[in-house]
Parts: sequence; C-alpha cells; structure tokens
Amino acid sequence: MVTVLTGMGITMMMTAEVEDSYTDLRFSPHGTAFLTDAIIMHRYIALKGHLQRIMAVVKVRGSVHSKEMRAFEITKDGFVMGESLGSYEGLLTGNPELMPSAARTTADKKPRPRRVSRPTRR
Repeated sequence: MVTVLTGMGITMMMTAEVEDSYTDLRFSPHGTAFLTDAIIMHRYIALKGHLQRIMAVVKVRGSVHSKEMRAFEITKDGFVMGESLGSYEGLLTGNPELMPSAARTTADKKPRPRRVSRPTRR
C-alpha cells in the first residue's frame, strides 16, 4: 500500500504506538521501519522533577539530520522545540542523569548579575 500511494505522489504519515520497555529501541511492533523514509521518536521522561516530552529524528532517508534528543512542548501557540539534552545520559532507559562533566560545568558557572533598568526622571 505504501509503495502504491507514494507512487501516486501521496505523502503517507503513519504512527505506531510501541510499548516502551526501555531495554530495546523498537520503532514498530510490526517490523516495518525499513519501509519508512523518516522516523521521529517521541518519548516521555522524568527530568528535574517534571514529566517532559523528548524527540529525536532517528532516520530520514537520503538526508543528513541532527541526532540530538531535544525537549519539546505543545502549547496553545503550537509546537515549541526546547533545549538539546546532550548533557544527559540514559534518556532512553527512562533514568536520565546529568553527565559528570556537564555537572561540573554547571556548578562552576557563577550567576551573572542581573541588570535592572530604571526609568529616567526628567
């Protein structure tokens, strides 16, 4: 069906809900990932005490793409991409942890003074 429809110039978008075991990375319960031109992974994780959505582009046939995992939100104004989560490991296991080098860098940063503008009097 995919071949016939794409041959007619129709763009197909299929979704598959995969039971998340956090031990393997399966993209379809039917073994059909090889048929797709693109795979975008969406997952929920607990990070910094909050439930967050993350996504990653796993595959785009014939294209070079970012392999970063990024936080995202769906707001009343639309889809908002968040920060890269490259400083965390274990995102796909359901147990993300800040990498030691990133934790040191974060701890070493001193807070920048906040500038407050005051209205001028005339």
